[in-house]
Amino acid sequence: MKTKLKQLLKVPEIRAFLIASILLNLATGWFFGIYTVFLTRKVGLTLAQANLVNTVFMGLSTLLDPLTGNLADRFGQKKVYIWGQIWWALGMLTYGFADNFWQCILAESLAAIGHALMSQALETWLRNRLGEEKAHEAISFEGIARLANIPTALAGS
Repeated sequence: MKTKLKQLLKVPEIRAFLIASILLNLATGWFFGIYTVFLTRKVGLTLAQANLVNTVFMGLSTLLDPLTGNLADRFGQKKVYIWGQIWWALGMLTYGFADNFWQCILAESLAAIGHALMSQALETWLRNRLGEEKAHEAISFEGIARLANIPTALAGS
């Protein structure tokens, strides 16, 4: 496994893909461990409102996800991914100032747009650049990048 990963990391696109995946997982880990506590304690939402806020994110992200593939084909996967990062960051910034239910809905809506734009954009870019087989090998190691959630989730909570 180590040898295969070392071989894959020699390819610049795969290295960029895995680094981007690790950075995304490091960033998201901070918030997920304290999400409900943040909504109920800091913002003052009830558990029902917190669930509704999360439902808005999930619903909007699900609705927008198919549309963003078309945008990526038209404008390029890397550009769409970067715009996704910007929308996600705007959502997190909005959360930083949120003090009521509707501001949390706005924050989740912005984050959902970002999430939908980022969804599968890097994987598709990798497939387009390297072909299905090589990209599949790299994507199989993306699970390692998800381990980056653990230390930041623990630190965040």
